Amino acid sequence: MSKMAERLDLWAEVLSDPKHLFSRQKKHATYEEGHKHLMMGALIFSALFAFTFKILPGVSPKVKPMDLSTIFLFIVINAASAFLAVVLLVSLNYLFAKAFGGKGKFAEQYYLNAIILAPVLILYYLVKLFPGIGWLIGIGILLYYAYVNIRMLEEVHRLSTPKAFASLFIPSAVILFVLILLGIMQKVPLF
Repeated sequence: MSKMAERLDLWAEVLSDPKHLFSRQKKHATYEEGHKHLMMGALIFSALFAFTFKILPGVSPKVKPMDLSTIFLFIVINAASAFLAVVLLVSLNYLFAKAFGGKGKFAEQYYLNAIILAPVLILYYLVKLFPGIGWLIGIGILLYYAYVNIRMLEEVHRLSTPKAFASLFIPSAVILFVLILLGIMQKVPLF
């Protein structure tokens, strides 16, 4: 089986049986494999986004079709931004998990998070294309992502569910607060 097929099988298993996947895959955790999963998911997500909103004429009246070099640059920058954002969030989750007595290694958490996030990013984007109910299905996917992440934190760090929940949501809440604050500051003149 090719590496690509193996990755796709792992992604499918995340959606169907994550608990067994975590306990089995934790011992295979490396930064390199985590990077590969994360970048593949981010590139597919970015390519889908570019195809839908940047290439197809008429999908969005405000967006004009682009040439191939601009599309390629868009995909690379978007994927790199997603990658950096995930590394930041996983790092914060890791610090909070450790603060709550977590025992796991960063490589394990990063790798398993990458396996979770890659298919969720793609699936989330695809369902958002359906007018009307896409946003509702998207919320369900995000809630499932949170549930699976909590189970992953429990497995990696041997945390209780409340501590895993707090490790996941406190950093997310802090980041959301900072983003809201930055948005408010942009609207209000400082001088």
